[in-house]
Amino acid sequence: MPEFVSPSKEGKGIYQSSSIDKSSVETLEVERKKVQEILRSLLEDNPDVLGSALISNDGLVMASSLSESIDQDILSAIFTALESIAQRACRQMKFGAMDKLVLLAEKGGAIICPFKKEYLLVLIRGEAKLGIILMDVDQAIERLKKSISMSSSKDSDKSKSS
Repeated sequence: MPEFVSPSKEGKGIYQSSSIDKSSVETLEVERKKVQEILRSLLEDNPDVLGSALISNDGLVMASSLSESIDQDILSAIFTALESIAQRACRQMKFGAMDKLVLLAEKGGAIICPFKKEYLLVLIRGEAKLGIILMDVDQAIERLKKSISMSSSKDSDKSKSS
């Protein structure tokens, strides 16, 4: 089982800074824990999933269930470039918004699913049952959207009452 790593090498969440008040930091930490649990369950519920990560469009790993043997900085840079190229190809070809990018190779593959200002990356085994994985990924995305939007709406409710 891969060890779950902090989003930054200093052990702080990527959202923590001196310009954010304490309640916002606490809310973001709760959000990060929910995201981490969703990624963990994706890994635990499907033996064909090797790991997953929520990565910002800037290439920052926000949360992950990746093995420590994987260099997250290199992985996020490679797949952020792929995601950007695929998004551009969809626009150029007038396909509309990209839903998923599926990369299949002899010994494994990856699924990239963009949403909001980040994307979900799922690494899979070469012999994986793609249909089942895509269903699991769709469920994880729905859970992520709900988790992130609930935290965002709580933040906006707090700012309105201030």
